[in-house]
Amino acid sequence: MITKLISMLLIGISSGIGLHLIGIPVPYGLALMAGLFSFIPNIGPYLGLIPAVLIAFMGGADKALYVIILYTSIQFVESYLITPFIERKMVSLPAALSLVWLVLFGIFAGILGLILATPFLVAMIVIIDELYVKDYLEKKSDIILEQ
Repeated sequence: MITKLISMLLIGISSGIGLHLIGIPVPYGLALMAGLFSFIPNIGPYLGLIPAVLIAFMGGADKALYVIILYTSIQFVESYLITPFIERKMVSLPAALSLVWLVLFGIFAGILGLILATPFLVAMIVIIDELYVKDYLEKKSDIILEQ
């Protein structure tokens, strides 16, 4: 959850600065929406893009294009650089497992499943690690020390 919150904060801040520099009205409100929507994996960034593009169209098609480029750039940096770096430091979460988990939760629980899939997966990994793996390693080390 901390990883996701850091990622959301970075998206919100960078969106706000970028929208302000482009000259879009209410840049910080749109940035807040972009940061909050980024909590939803895969489709969240697109949901945050829609209001920003609609408001940017009031200033012309060129501003709307700049907003699309801005959000795409931010999403690229966040998805491929920031989040993997933070997740590697916080929790080792295999990408294939995350994707399978997102698909399964999306099928069985819909939008709520997409929102909760990654945090639930991380919680399960931590619980399994604490209850079984560390316990097994402690027992194994006790056996080795007794010999």
